[in-house]
Amino acid sequence: MDISWRGVRTVGAVSFIVLYGFSVMYTMFGMNNNSFHDNQTKAVASVNTIRFQEHLGAPNPNIILELVNEQRTAAGLPALVADEKLGGIASLRAKDMATRKYYSHQNPDGARYVDFLNDNGLNVYDSCENLDMTSAIDEQQAISDWLSSTTGHKECLLRNTVTSAGYAVEKFDSVQQNGQSTTYYVVVAIHANNSL
Repeated sequence: MDISWRGVRTVGAVSFIVLYGFSVMYTMFGMNNNSFHDNQTKAVASVNTIRFQEHLGAPNPNIILELVNEQRTAAGLPALVADEKLGGIASLRAKDMATRKYYSHQNPDGARYVDFLNDNGLNVYDSCENLDMTSAIDEQQAISDWLSSTTGHKECLLRNTVTSAGYAVEKFDSVQQNGQSTTYYVVVAIHANNSL
C-alpha cells in the first residue's frame, strides 16, 4: 500500500456514478450507538495516508475522493478522510457486483451495503452509499454528474454529518458495439460518521 498522497490536498471521499444517465444513492441513519471502528484512520495535517486500490485504465478512486473533497471544501464542509476499512467494504461491494453481474444497493441475496458494514464489524450511526457504472475515465465528469443528480447524490456528497470515506472501482464488463469493445466499471463510494 502506497502511504504517500503525492502532496495533494486530500479530504475524504464520496462516490457517485452514472450508468446511461442513471445514478444510484443509498442512505442509512441511526444504525446503532457503537463507535465506527476501533482504530480510526488518522490524517497527518491535510494529507491522507490511506490510498484506495487503483486499476490501470479505470477511473481512479483516489482522484474521485480528491475531487469530492474539493466540492466539500468549496461548500464550507470538512474534507472526508480516506478510511482503509471503509475502502475494504467498498471493494467487497464492487467485486460482488462485478462477479454476480448486478448493479444495485441490494445484492441478489437481499444484502445492502450496511449489511456488509455490520458483517465486517463496522457499526455506524450515519452513512450513505453512492454507486456509478461508467466507461468514462474522466473523474471530473463523474463529479459533475453527481452534483447534477436529483436523487440524493449531491446530498450524500455534501452531507455534513459524515467524516470518513471508502472508495473502490472494479471492472464490471466489456460490451461489443459496432465492432468496438467498451469496458464498464462499477464505482462504489461509502461515507460514514466515525465519531459519535
